[in-house]
Amino acid sequence: MNSYSSIIGIGLSLPYYGPVKTMTNLNPVSVGILHKICKECELDIYIHSTWATKSIDWFKDMFSNYGVNDINILDIIHDRGKNRVDRIQEAISFYKPEKFIILDDDEDLKKSFDDKTFIHTNPENGLSFEHYIKILKIFDKQIPLII
Repeated sequence: MNSYSSIIGIGLSLPYYGPVKTMTNLNPVSVGILHKICKECELDIYIHSTWATKSIDWFKDMFSNYGVNDINILDIIHDRGKNRVDRIQEAISFYKPEKFIILDDDEDLKKSFDDKTFIHTNPENGLSFEHYIKILKIFDKQIPLII
């Protein structure tokens, strides 16, 4: 979901976009892809990054604006005293998921997680169809035929 347009949607500004502070700039395609991934792979969400400054209710409202009312958010952890890797590993240890993926535009996470758990998204384009296909493959799900 993270993209320059979605960063603006959560109230952060980038020099060439200006300080737009509405949720209308979130990338609806990325929101839809995230929804499909959660449903098809039976995944919940744990928020660990810049998004962690928002509340679970904010996320429910934001997803609802895009017609998505059935994504489960496990937790939001915003601990400035820990780096992203530590926060992620702490959540994995606490929740002990049978399966998981990490979506982030921080390329440094590649050093700590393998290709079957870490999906490096592009901050300009967000979560893409290519990411969706890669995630389906990771979870041994059927790839849709697109004509």
